[in-house]
Amino acid sequence: MKKLFLFIVALWTWHTHCPAQLTQFHPGEVWNDTENAPINAHGGCVVFHNGTYYWFGEDRTKFESNGVSCYSSTDLYNWKRIGLALKPLSGASRPLPRY
Repeated sequence: MKKLFLFIVALWTWHTHCPAQLTQFHPGEVWNDTENAPINAHGGCVVFHNGTYYWFGEDRTKFESNGVSCYSSTDLYNWKRIGLALKPLSGASRPLPRY
């Protein structure tokens, strides 16, 4: 009985730390990236290049403008966070490109 309990705990721990690949959308639910963190790309756009989709949008972590997030995907279901594509200028209220 103890071995069964430990097996179930280990399986549950593995499952919660290794999110399954998505195969469908779930409207109204939080959409997580491949690291199981909510996707943060507000007002975004998707670009297709060399077989990969890139999703750019404003990072609003903690309700602050932190820059423009970038995510990548090959199937439009599972998105991996690449990082910030643009960071805000010091004192700017929104991310601005530097020319």
